[in-house]
Formats: sequence, C-alpha cells, structure tokens
Amino acid sequence: MARCSIMVQSAVPAHVELAWMLTCVTPVGWLERMTQYKAKSARFSGDSGDEMKSRFTGLRYGDLKKEVAAMVIAHLEPFQERYRRIVSEPGYLAGVLREGAELVAPIANQTVRLVKERMGLYV
Repeated sequence: MARCSIMVQSAVPAHVELAWMLTCVTPVGWLERMTQYKAKSARFSGDSGDEMKSRFTGLRYGDLKKEVAAMVIAHLEPFQERYRRIVSEPGYLAGVLREGAELVAPIANQTVRLVKERMGLYV
C-alpha cells in the first residue's frame, strides 16, 4: 500500500519561529546587497527598491502595515483562487495525491531497499 505524507511547514512551530528569528536579525542593508532580494522585492510590488523607499518614507507604522498588507493580499490572490478551485472539486486533490504516490512509490521503494542493503538490514 502506497503512502504519501504532506507536511505544512507553517504548522510546525520551529519553522515559523526560525523564519521570525532570521527576519529579526537580518539587517535590511544586507538584504539590499543581495541580487535575489532586489529582484524578488521588485517583482512583489512592481516597484524598484528606490521607488519603494520613496513610497514608504515618512509613513507611520499603521499606514505602512496597511500598504504591505494590501501588496501581500494582491500577490496571494492567484494562489487563493487556485486553492478555491481545487477544494471545490470533490476528489480532485485525493486523485492528484494518489497519482503522485503511484509515480514516486517505485523510486522511494528502491531508495529504501538500497539504504537497508547498505545498512545490512537485508540479507
């Protein structure tokens, strides 16, 4: 019988806490020197780093939170729409998981068999 386990990282407190700690100790200056950060922040808001700085300069914390929340909501809307479509179709998700498990089960079984052989658990 094939099994497939799915873990939602946000459900594991250690993942959330680690992300929070890294966010707290990473200076924005370090992030701004990273090409990936610049590219992702520009894609997220549609503005360059300088445009974002000028846009948010002088905003109070509450106003800043509202602006960021609006950007996050707009960014996540396609994912929410896709989720709503998936959960509205009964059995769709179970079918996708079943097909995926059938595809990867032989590979996983071979890997487990190899590990057991190398550990001396198979004769």
